[in-house]
Amino acid sequence: MTDPRCADDRSLRALHEAAHAVVAALIGFDFDSVTLPEADDAKVGLAFTRYDLQAGESGDAVSDHYMEARITMRLAGDALESELCGAVRFAGQDILDAQADSAAVTDDPEDAAEIRKRCRARARRLVESARDEIDAVAAALMDQTTLDWSEVAAIVLGRPD
Repeated sequence: MTDPRCADDRSLRALHEAAHAVVAALIGFDFDSVTLPEADDAKVGLAFTRYDLQAGESGDAVSDHYMEARITMRLAGDALESELCGAVRFAGQDILDAQADSAAVTDDPEDAAEIRKRCRARARRLVESARDEIDAVAAALMDQTTLDWSEVAAIVLGRPD
């Protein structure tokens, strides 16, 4: 049985974008804000502009870590829609972007497919374990339309930025 929110485009978009934001927060992927785009809006739901180096990380290590986090975060909306609705409605561009990101990590198509498979499995585990947080962020998006990192962190991690 599918969740009744699957039939409501705005609710499903809010859940989809909330899944991106919650997974990003859980894996430490830095983002600026998450927005609930309207049906005819070309806005991107999750806006991110930087990745902060951790102490002792090299540029190459950050690149691989960043790309896998980015792919996992991109596939979170797909994971949520699949779990909740049994089908994917809003994740098409995310899936294409994940394919492009994995191709940027390696030239080998089999390695790129393995990266996506690993990231998809991680996204599904995170979505399954954080459903309450996803629902809470989605409800906040339905009310406020845009949340910044600190607002999502307060919901997901129980603390401000």
